Amino acid sequence: MALLFALVTMEGCNRLSLRQTLNRSGDDVPMYGYTTARSNASISAVAPPLDSMWEVDLGAGTGSYPPAVVDSLLFIGNLRGEIQVVHVRDGSVYGKKKMGSAIVGTPVVNGDVVYIVLTNAQRSVIAYNFHTAEELWRLRIGDIESSPLFLNAKLYVGTLNGELYCIDAETGNIDWKYSVSSDSKKRLIRSSPASDGTSIIFCCDDGNIFSMHKDGTVDWRAQTGGDIIASPAIFAEHVYVCSADSCSYSFSIRTGLSEWRKKLSARIYSSPAVSEKSVVAGCVDGIVWCLDRLSGEKLWTRETGGVITSAPVISGYMVYVGNLDKALYTLLLENGEVIDERRCSGHIKTSPLVYRQFLFLIVESRSLVGFRGRSQ
Repeated sequence: MALLFALVTMEGCNRLSLRQTLNRSGDDVPMYGYTTARSNASISAVAPPLDSMWEVDLGAGTGSYPPAVVDSLLFIGNLRGEIQVVHVRDGSVYGKKKMGSAIVGTPVVNGDVVYIVLTNAQRSVIAYNFHTAEELWRLRIGDIESSPLFLNAKLYVGTLNGELYCIDAETGNIDWKYSVSSDSKKRLIRSSPASDGTSIIFCCDDGNIFSMHKDGTVDWRAQTGGDIIASPAIFAEHVYVCSADSCSYSFSIRTGLSEWRKKLSARIYSSPAVSEKSVVAGCVDGIVWCLDRLSGEKLWTRETGGVITSAPVISGYMVYVGNLDKALYTLLLENGEVIDERRCSGHIKTSPLVYRQFLFLIVESRSLVGFRGRSQ
């Protein structure tokens, strides 16, 4: 494996260089949500028992987004503004680099470049080449508390100023931007954009959902009854959205017309996970809901006993979901049966990450824990 021979050097705490180019594979997760569709359905299928391998103190808290992983290297940012690189097998920290202020969203890894977004920073989007150890460009667009989308050599980023940007990933030039509202109280974008490869879908705190054409024009606009902090998920010709009005929604990705709306048991701040037949969502009352993807009808519910603020992950015929009661649950996707309940050392506010035969979890917002499971 090429990565085992990669050499990493650091000079102080502010230089990180991987001397060998990473080799991409089909099971890598180079951005949040596993693919541009943000379906939160892992490419690999992992089942319990989960054996603990290692734990790494990240040195500071993290946001609600999991790491990215390419060629067995995890890329994770913290609220102290450091990007860290950790090997999946033994937890070896290959290095870290201070980028500035807090990193909330999942980085994007493409080739030798990692794209990082910051909050509380004047220049908040960074392209860093970790092969040559140089910053390629840094862009001033405002504070960001979501994860960027990489598609066709473009970065799509939403800001707390209520603007969606399309950025040329090579040069850092802004191709276009779209402002959602002139009302500063309603225009926050804390949801991460998603795409089916053609349309760019993003949501806003004011409850609106937008579908953008690649030229920056609006194809359609829809609305829910509450704030949308969760990221949308796309499957086939449908957009799935969870809202703070306690409802889960399905919209046509082509027209924006509502297909169904299902009232759940409590507010929803986390993104859904979507598979061929199911939409899985976690509510702040600790109940996991599984809905029929096409009709919105309830298939099952499961109580977990703790507030859920992070997205569930579908992995084969399993669903992984963490809560603030320090528990990671493994449920059967078919009927919600609890297969495993693992008590952790702290609250789980971040979505699990499944990669190959591994599962990674951030506990108490600062400890990265690696588990090995079995293949389904």
